[in-house]
Amino acid sequence: MSSGRDFYITSLGMSPAIARDESWVVFHNPGQGGTRCESVSAHGLTRTDCLSHFLRHIREQFDSIVVVGFSAGGMPSMSLAQEEQPIADAFISVCSPDRIRLVFEDQASWWLRVDVFFAVWFHLCMRAGGWFELVPFKNFPWPPTWEGYMKPFSVRSFEIATGRHRSFEELEAEHFDGSLRMPPKVWWEKSGGHCGQFYWSPDCAQRLREWVLRACKK
Repeated sequence: MSSGRDFYITSLGMSPAIARDESWVVFHNPGQGGTRCESVSAHGLTRTDCLSHFLRHIREQFDSIVVVGFSAGGMPSMSLAQEEQPIADAFISVCSPDRIRLVFEDQASWWLRVDVFFAVWFHLCMRAGGWFELVPFKNFPWPPTWEGYMKPFSVRSFEIATGRHRSFEELEAEHFDGSLRMPPKVWWEKSGGHCGQFYWSPDCAQRLREWVLRACKK
């Protein structure tokens, strides 16, 4: 829910994972990355239709296409990877949740309420993306928590888009669950925190490139 100017995206683009003669682009779903939505749609974090449309548009221009999703961006990446026609040749998620509700519920139980930070950030992103004007809800994120703001805002937006009220848990399986049905290859990096692996880990980018080259040959 940010932009291509984020350090973790630029650190990947400038790393050995991408050769100098290779192309790379930053993709965002509508309402994110500086774009604004003009209408409310019934889509959650696992939305893949826009990414699929973009990949089909460029598919014939490249021998191989690799999709990298950072943070919540890994949810549509993993969802697309499991479709019958994923379009791209390899998919990678970096520090991505599977069921984001469980992440925020866990954060809400900590002494340091990280969900408060994300609630404020969520509010700012919704304002920047045009959702604030489209979804009648609280003028301010209060209380600034998962249960107090992010969750009910999401439920409200789906209610406006569909004309039907459903709980977040009812929406979750289709729109907010990026769980994998297949066993993934998982790397654990000792440094980098949330999405900073290509900046802090000196060999992570090179290992990623080697894996991508093998994956695209299959």
